[in-house]
Amino acid sequence: MGLVSSTGTLLPLDEVIAYKKMEVAQQQVLTPLDSLRALAKMQERPLDISSHVRINRVALLVQLANPAAEPDNSQRDLTYDPVALARRMVRQGAQGLVVPTDPRYFGGGLVHLTLVANAVEVPVIRRDFILDEYQVVETRAAGADGLLLMTPFIGPPMARRLTSATQRNLMTAVVEVHDETALEAVLTFEPRVIAINNRDPLTGEVDLGTTSRLVERVPGHITVITMGGLHTPYDVARVISGVDGVIVPQHMLLDPATALALRHVLGIPSDSIIPNSDPPQAI
Repeated sequence: MGLVSSTGTLLPLDEVIAYKKMEVAQQQVLTPLDSLRALAKMQERPLDISSHVRINRVALLVQLANPAAEPDNSQRDLTYDPVALARRMVRQGAQGLVVPTDPRYFGGGLVHLTLVANAVEVPVIRRDFILDEYQVVETRAAGADGLLLMTPFIGPPMARRLTSATQRNLMTAVVEVHDETALEAVLTFEPRVIAINNRDPLTGEVDLGTTSRLVERVPGHITVITMGGLHTPYDVARVISGVDGVIVPQHMLLDPATALALRHVLGIPSDSIIPNSDPPQAI
């Protein structure tokens, strides 16, 4: 069985799980859990992602990406500066950021999460293959406000346990689901935020009707975010009915015309946008 990444790459599920367990074990040797918890307690209180999302008509969250992680290798020579990119996304209207931290499959790093969290004032969410409470505390110690839990990767029982661990660490668990079965299982423990993925994580197939089918089943007190398979403002317009927020890839804000159209779809006023003052960068 495989897991399809947001870039469409098929990742062998057993291989990913084994790799992440080994990575967590190595990190625990370098930084024991008690030491990590002490560092986590030194961080500022995380922002409440649900509250920040709901103050907007439909909140715009942007997922950062390292060009070197693209499956075709065509952009491996481009510079990835997550801080410059994060600041640019916020100036262009991003009301939250998703930061990939897995080095092998996403080209990310935990240091990217820390740097971005310290550089912006919007909620910052970690995206990784989270399967252990150690990673939850690690996320808190890095200064993030929440993390994505991939239900297709860990299963609903583990999602429940990790949601509880995330809440104990004062952060928000954004629990990702793709189909009715996963949603019903997740609703039994009522996470504060659910992310509906329009991309089937096992096949890579995209169905933008997924959000409209599932959002009707979610109680009103749970914040709903839509994500996956969104490439144009038109795609976004098709999925935002009934949701509180949307996660889009960074390229939609890097192109000025696309960014303008996207902000129009989401009702983000143009006077809230800060002109780009940075020199051109390859990101």
